[in-house]
Amino acid sequence: MPSKPAPSIRPTVSPDASPTNSARADGAGIVIRLQAEPRLGGAITALVGASDQRYDLIFPYAVNRESVEKTIASKLAVTEGGLPSLEATAAFEWVSEEAATVTIKIGQKEAAKTFYPLGRYRLDVNGARTAGGFEIAGAPVFVGAVASAYQIARLSTDGRTFEKVSAFADPYFFEPLVSPRYVLASRSVGYCECDATFPKLSWVYDLEAGKLIAYPAPLSTAYRGTGSFVADTRGFFFDRYDARGNAYAIPGSETAYPVRMDGTVLGVTLSPDMRSVLVVTGAGQPGTVDLVRLELKNGARTTVAEGVQGVALPNLVSDKPEPVRFQTVGSSTFFALWNDGTHQENRYAFSWTDNKLSAWSPPVSPESWSGFQASGDDRFRLYANAGLYEGSRKLPGTEKLPYPMQWLPGTHSLVGIRVDYTKQPPEPRVSLERYEAERQEWNVIREQLPEFTDLLQPSADGRWIYLTTPD
Repeated sequence: MPSKPAPSIRPTVSPDASPTNSARADGAGIVIRLQAEPRLGGAITALVGASDQRYDLIFPYAVNRESVEKTIASKLAVTEGGLPSLEATAAFEWVSEEAATVTIKIGQKEAAKTFYPLGRYRLDVNGARTAGGFEIAGAPVFVGAVASAYQIARLSTDGRTFEKVSAFADPYFFEPLVSPRYVLASRSVGYCECDATFPKLSWVYDLEAGKLIAYPAPLSTAYRGTGSFVADTRGFFFDRYDARGNAYAIPGSETAYPVRMDGTVLGVTLSPDMRSVLVVTGAGQPGTVDLVRLELKNGARTTVAEGVQGVALPNLVSDKPEPVRFQTVGSSTFFALWNDGTHQENRYAFSWTDNKLSAWSPPVSPESWSGFQASGDDRFRLYANAGLYEGSRKLPGTEKLPYPMQWLPGTHSLVGIRVDYTKQPPEPRVSLERYEAERQEWNVIREQLPEFTDLLQPSADGRWIYLTTPD
């Protein structure tokens, strides 16, 4: 949850805001926002929790309370397209003639545990009357897409202990970080049953302290954007300035380092010792990139290579440009660029020891994605499109291993979620399983996990496996 309280809902009303010469009242200045997260509000559709949700409703003029309450109640149901409507009720606490808190409650029978939104309701005051009898028009309409809150749980690697470590009331999405104590949490400022992308709200969640730390800027493990950004050695990046050029007020941290580069940054990754970054910029000729190494503490720069052939890999889901993504193993970082002429990957390896860039030849067709996951000692690599390798030797029969999985620290064991849909009804069988690379065999860690459970990350000591699971 945000660390600071929600702004007061008692508005300042100017005399000019009251409608006087029109049969309708302009509703453009009306505020509808979620109290638990005031950044979610206005004319949007947003994912909200299945628990009771409280909204600030603020008018720039006095209104007829009864008219507002009846109008909202009559429009709560969403009947057109997409998700089904929910049986919801609205309760009102009036602060003044211009402001109220609206509490939306859905029936327990609606609050099922599912990965998908349960349905929708809307807050719409258009058609309500002001205190002077004018009809409100042009007000924003907020639509809540109700989703179950997912929790973070941990399971011991022997499968004996399963315990939840969070108690979120709101729906967050989680992403692992290189620092295993933390994960990224996010909520989308928008929702649809489509492939559209929306801005996101970001937090860092401390698994040990059980604390959400709110950030005003979107956080990402793969950055693409302006040359003014912040690298946090816990494994994420974010812009230093908002769209208006104002610096973000970020939480204090000893792990955050501001970076200033010329031009557009197409990708960035941290060094194994977390003391420097490798930055891919698009300042060169079209179809090429430049690579720069930058020391985080003193800003010293080393040009690694200029005019490197290729661009960021294409986005297969939307038109949003993709950042360059990296995989670091030992003292080397591997990445691929896209060759628009050949429609193949150009693969590269960067050595942090001698600052050299060289060609990389993984055992994957250049037309296919070269992504892989390596064991801690790099003895084994699991390729998304080639199976499991021990050094240069392919282990037979591993082409269909699930991807991605995660390596347990200090082992040659992969862990992953297996879903057996042949066990329906009433639900598929969900289990966490361990694949021993040396023996090429599966072992079940725990069966009968809740449906829609997903793998997050193992702990640094390899004793626990963190999962996301329905509440």
